[in-house]
Amino acid sequence: MMIGAGFYQPIVVNAANLIDFGEFEYPDASGLHSALDYGAFATDTFTVNNDIEANFAANTLNYKTSHYGGVSAATSWMYIAGYTTNSFYYFNNVTNVDNYAGGKADLDQKYWPIMLIGTGTTFTNDGTSVTLTSDGKSIKKEISQMRISDIQYAKDTTYSIDFAKAATGLTAYSEAQYKKADHGVTVSVDSNNNNQIDIVCDAGDDIVNINYTDFIKQNAQYSIYGKNSTTDYSLTINITGLTAEDKLFDTPILIDGKTYGQAERSPESARVLFNLGPTFANLAEFQKTALGNVLAPNASVKTLSSHNGSIFAKNIRNDNSEIHQSYFRLISSSITASIPFKKTVNGNTPSDTEKFTFNLEKGALTSGKFTSDATPNIVSTTTNNSGNVNFSQAYTTSGTYYYKAYETVPTGYQSNSVFYVKVVVMLRQRKQLQPYILMMHLRKKLQRITVSSRIQRTGQRLQHMVLQSLPSMALH
Repeated sequence: MMIGAGFYQPIVVNAANLIDFGEFEYPDASGLHSALDYGAFATDTFTVNNDIEANFAANTLNYKTSHYGGVSAATSWMYIAGYTTNSFYYFNNVTNVDNYAGGKADLDQKYWPIMLIGTGTTFTNDGTSVTLTSDGKSIKKEISQMRISDIQYAKDTTYSIDFAKAATGLTAYSEAQYKKADHGVTVSVDSNNNNQIDIVCDAGDDIVNINYTDFIKQNAQYSIYGKNSTTDYSLTINITGLTAEDKLFDTPILIDGKTYGQAERSPESARVLFNLGPTFANLAEFQKTALGNVLAPNASVKTLSSHNGSIFAKNIRNDNSEIHQSYFRLISSSITASIPFKKTVNGNTPSDTEKFTFNLEKGALTSGKFTSDATPNIVSTTTNNSGNVNFSQAYTTSGTYYYKAYETVPTGYQSNSVFYVKVVVMLRQRKQLQPYILMMHLRKKLQRITVSSRIQRTGQRLQHMVLQSLPSMALH
C-alpha cells in the first residue's frame, strides 16, 4: 500500500471487486477486538466539541464546532508503540457536516487515515478535493486539508460496521467482565497517605471491583502500579453500584506513578479499563479521572478535561477537552501453541502400533547456536500418533523461546535428525496479523503452512505467535 500524491492507492480484491481494508471483528464476550482500533467508538452519536487525537467510528457524527480529528504520529502512543497499519474514520450520518475541519494539523501524511462512509452521507471526489453531504448540508475541502489517505463507501470495501451489532458485542464483553471477582490485585490504603488507595497488579490480566460511592470519596485518589515494577499487566476496574443517575468521575488516578500531565500520550493509560457495566444508561462525566480507557456500552460518556484513553460507549462527547487514543492491551493469562512434526520410518508413515518417544528441550541462543542448560530442561515428552508428533506449550508472557526437538531412539532404530525451533510470542495488534508456523518433517522436508485455529482465544486480545525452524542449526 503506497501513498502518493497525497492519496492512498487501494488494493482491489479481484474476486469480489471490493477494496480490501480487512474486516471489522465485532466485540463479543471474549474481547473488544476491532473496536480497539478506535479512540472514540460510539454506537450511536459522537459529538465532536474539541480536537481529538484518535481514530473514531460512530453511527452519527455531530460536529458541534469546527475541530480537527486524527492521530498524531508525533504524540500518539499508538504510533510510538509501532501501530502503523491503516487507521480509519468511519461514520454513517453527519450532523453539522459544514463544521468538519479535517484531519489533525500535525499529522504525518503516511498516517493519514482512511475515511469510510456507511449510509446517510454522500461524497464526491474530483482528485484534488472532496465534498461531503449529509443532513442537507455540504462541505468541500482539498484532500490536503482533509488529511485523509482515501475516502470510500463502506459498501465498496471489505470493511463495514453494523453499530447495533457492535453495541450488542460491547454489552456482552462488559457483562462478562462485570461478573468476575477480584483477582491479581492487592488493594490497600497507602502507608504514607491515608487518602490514597493503592492497587498493586500482578503480571497478566487483573480485575478489581470498586463501588462508585467508594471511588468518589472526598480527597481520595487511586494509584495503580505493577507488582515488582512489572508493566506487563492489564487492569479492568468494574465500577459497581451505579444507580440510574448521572455520575461524575472526578477522582485523580496515577498509573505507574504518573499523573495525567506526566502520562499524557504515553502507554500507561493503555493498561487500565474502567468498565461501567452492561446496564448503566445515564451520563458519565470524566474530569479528574483522566487516565484509562472507558467502556460504557449503553451509556453516554462526556469528557470535561482532556482524557488519555480510548472510549467505547453509546454516545461520546468531548467538551473543551481532547481525547487521546490508547490501545487497551488485555494481557492474556495464558495462551497455547502447538509445535507439530512429521515422523517417518524408512520414508513411510509409522503404523498405528509403532510408537516412538520425542522430547522438547528448552534452551537459549548463544552466538547463533542453541545451548542447553547445565541440566537439560525437558519441557515436554510425547509419542507419535501414526505419523504425527505434536508438542503443546503454554505461555504467560511475550518473548522469544528456543527449543530442541529430538527422538529417544529405541533399540534397533537410527535417527538422523535433531531440530531446533524458535517461538516468538507477541501481543496482537490487529486482526490482519495472522500466526504462521513452519512445520518440520523429520526427513528433512520443510513445509510452511498458515494456521489460524491453533492459537487459543483466551482474552480480549490474542497473542501473536510465530514458530519457525532454525535450519542452519539442525544436526544430522
